[in-house]
Amino acid sequence: MPKPKYNHPFIKFVRHECRRYKVKFMLQHENEIKNQDEGALSCGGYFTDTPAELAVATRISYTDFLSTLVHEYSHMTQWIDNSPYYIGHRGFDSWDIIERWINGEEFKKNTVKRCINIVRNCELDCDRRAIKIIKKHRVSININTYCQKSSAYIYFHNFMKITRKWEYKDIPSNKKQIIDKMPTNLNGDYSRTPRKIMELFKKYMR
Repeated sequence: MPKPKYNHPFIKFVRHECRRYKVKFMLQHENEIKNQDEGALSCGGYFTDTPAELAVATRISYTDFLSTLVHEYSHMTQWIDNSPYYIGHRGFDSWDIIERWINGEEFKKNTVKRCINIVRNCELDCDRRAIKIIKKHRVSININTYCQKSSAYIYFHNFMKITRKWEYKDIPSNKKQIIDKMPTNLNGDYSRTPRKIMELFKKYMR
C-alpha cells in the first residue's frame, strides 16, 4: 500500500488516466527500478507502451518522486497523442541501438548520431509537456529547478555521443556544480551543447 503522501491529487489523476488508457500503474518501494527489456538500465521510473506500464520508484525524496512521475506521465501523453517525437523514438528503436552501441556493438557514425538526436528531442518535448502539466495541475515542483535538471539531462545526450558512456557514479541532474549553470527554461536549442556546459560535464562526470 502506498504511504498517505502518495495520495496527492496529481497521483490520483495519473492513476485515473492509466486506467482510462489501460496502462498498468506501479509505485515501487525501491531506490531504482528497471523495466522488462533485456539489458535495461536502472532508473527512477519509466513508461513503456509494450506492455503499457508507468512505474516510479518511491524510496527517493518526495520532490524527486513527483518530478519523475510528471516526466514519465508526460511520455505517456506523447504516446496518447501519437507525438512525432515519440513515434520517431519508438519506430527507429533508437534507445535499443544506443544501448547496444554503449555496450560495444558497432554502428555507422550517422546511425548513432541519428539515434541520439531522436532520443534527445523526444526527452526535450517530454519535459516541455511536463512544465505545462506542472502548471495545470499545480504540482508542488519548482519549475526553474525542474528546467535546470532537465537541461542537464538533455545536454547529457550530446556528451554521451562523445564518451560512449551513459552510467556514471551519479547523474548530471544531481551535480550542483552543473545544475547551477543550467538555463531556467527549456526554450533553447539543445542540438549542440555550449562549450562551457560541455566543460562542466568533462570536469564533474566521473
